[in-house]
Amino acid sequence: MIKLFSPVRQDLFSKGSFSGQGGKTARYFKYAISEIILVVIGILIALSINNWNENRKHASTEQEFFKSIKNDLKQDLDFINYVQSYSKPKIAAYNLLSSTYSENYDSHKTTIDSLMAVYLFAGQRTFYPVSGAFKSSIAGNEINTYTHKKVIQSII
Repeated sequence: MIKLFSPVRQDLFSKGSFSGQGGKTARYFKYAISEIILVVIGILIALSINNWNENRKHASTEQEFFKSIKNDLKQDLDFINYVQSYSKPKIAAYNLLSSTYSENYDSHKTTIDSLMAVYLFAGQRTFYPVSGAFKSSIAGNEINTYTHKKVIQSII
């Protein structure tokens, strides 16, 4: 831009644009206004590039959030399946004990109850959901700026 207007500026200064002649002063003001317009256009281009880059980073952050949530839910599902497979033999043993001793349940009640309690609750697994991505997104207050509002509400 500077090279574009450099000859005009040199011509105006060399001819003495402020010598009182109106035409030369008008030419200098046209030059100054065109320089201002070019600077404004440059600033607007820089702002639009910056906005585009911010939107791209925001979309990338949102996609990363969804990937993390999906990964957390997969870990939860894997653990739920593990707890279910761990509990199936215990449930089968409980059903066997209760059906075997159901006719004489009153006479063996304390023995059966204590055996069941020891067997069923020994090494009991408790489910705690993985929620690292969700908690970090809430802590950073990023979740309010995501564009997929219905999906976010479902996650919440």
